[in-house]
Amino acid sequence: MERAMNMLFPACLAGSMIREEERRRIAREIHDEFGQQLLALRMDLLALKQRLRRVRHDALVEPVLHQLDTASASMRALVRGLRPAAVELGLRAAFEWQCRELEQRSGIAGTLEWGIGDRPLPDWHAIALYRILQESFINMRRHAGADQARVRVIIDGGCVVLSVSDNGRGFDPECLDRSCSSGLRAMRERAVELGGDFYVNSAPGRGTCVTVRLPLERPAPRCACPYCRPSPLSGACAASLD
Repeated sequence: MERAMNMLFPACLAGSMIREEERRRIAREIHDEFGQQLLALRMDLLALKQRLRRVRHDALVEPVLHQLDTASASMRALVRGLRPAAVELGLRAAFEWQCRELEQRSGIAGTLEWGIGDRPLPDWHAIALYRILQESFINMRRHAGADQARVRVIIDGGCVVLSVSDNGRGFDPECLDRSCSSGLRAMRERAVELGGDFYVNSAPGRGTCVTVRLPLERPAPRCACPYCRPSPLSGACAASLD
């Protein structure tokens, strides 16, 4: 069994790296291919608006400009999703941006407790933590009914630890619907691929806390595939809302 895990773990980690590299490649292609075209189209429309203004038809251009700006914003959001800000802005800046986005989009006030200073993290750890936070916030917006969220990042026992908690309605981890359980499963797989642990602490009326521990040193061989994956999702929480 140990030999099989030694063989499977590098393959799982390599697969995760390949997926992230493909995301970056697609993001570059979208930006390079459509970004310049949308910009050129907007400039042409602005020039047309100036001409039409003289004959009082410039109002015809306004709805088109609005649709174009909406398309550009959608493209930028798609690129941000494919190419994590954690790599380009730094992990703390990316987390702060996610908390602001959470409040703007859903009214959930997010606070960030950053306990690791300027300590750099390996790229794959940063990407995994960013994606897990992203998925946690998606689940929170869809299911939690919360108005407060707390994100905490610390170093503990040679691991970087991320906890995301809310004051929402909570749930029984043993009775998940498919849409929620798939998100939790994806988060857990990201953690396990890096030799880490993933816990969910929740109960009806008690809010939810997701905790991830990723070892900073070389992890013991582990695998996120179904054959090596332990079943329980529930566990302890490193931080919770009062």
